[in-house]
Amino acid sequence: MPDLSLIQEIIVLISATFAGFIDAICGGGGLIIIPMLIAFGLGEQLAISTHKFQAMFAMLCSFSTLFKYIEFKKLFLGIIFSLIGGIIGARVLIIINPEPLKPIILFTLLAIFIYSIFNSKLGSIKAKQIMSEKLFYPLFGLLIGFYDGFLGPATGSFWIFASISLIGQDIKQASINAKALCMASGMISLLVFIIDFNIYYSLGFKMAACGIFGAFLGAKFVLKYKSTSIKKIFLIIVFLTLSKLSYEYFMN
Repeated sequence: MPDLSLIQEIIVLISATFAGFIDAICGGGGLIIIPMLIAFGLGEQLAISTHKFQAMFAMLCSFSTLFKYIEFKKLFLGIIFSLIGGIIGARVLIIINPEPLKPIILFTLLAIFIYSIFNSKLGSIKAKQIMSEKLFYPLFGLLIGFYDGFLGPATGSFWIFASISLIGQDIKQASINAKALCMASGMISLLVFIIDFNIYYSLGFKMAACGIFGAFLGAKFVLKYKSTSIKKIFLIIVFLTLSKLSYEYFMN
């Protein structure tokens, strides 16, 4: 495993705290951590697997903090199909290069960002439900669960947007429910990563400790602040994800 200098390790741990905070609100912490680990010499595979490992601890913290507010009865099918999608995505990542799928993801993120910008009421009030939950959760559990296992950045943001635009949830409840759905796909894909990839465990445990603290603060933020504040962070994360993937796709 590569050795990080003391300064590099401090930067990583501070960033892990902020990433945990962001992940607890709407996802996207990987946008901060993965490029930094790669820049510090871990390599793409090791950076992704180590991030997934430490992020799971932070996710457990936000999940437990918000546990009593999660609508588990509604989410049962979504959790089951997220598990299925997550393991398929992680296994496919071992076989297939994800680059050909990036244009589809870019287009989807761009559409989400534009629609969210011009729909000022999106997520602020409970919208009309246009899809049955019995169809929504299995379908998007597979799709978003697969994405989480295969690529992963801003998985929570995809769940939030889909939930508020298709089944009429407000953005706060969508953010809370996303914790259970992301937990399912994240946990199962992590198991695949543990079996098939290397993980920088000594660094991962330190990052996890910082991420847990950040996630606790992020979960409290979700409970305390209004939907408009959550939406602003959601838009920032979608924009940053879009920018990162655009740079990687067009520059490469």
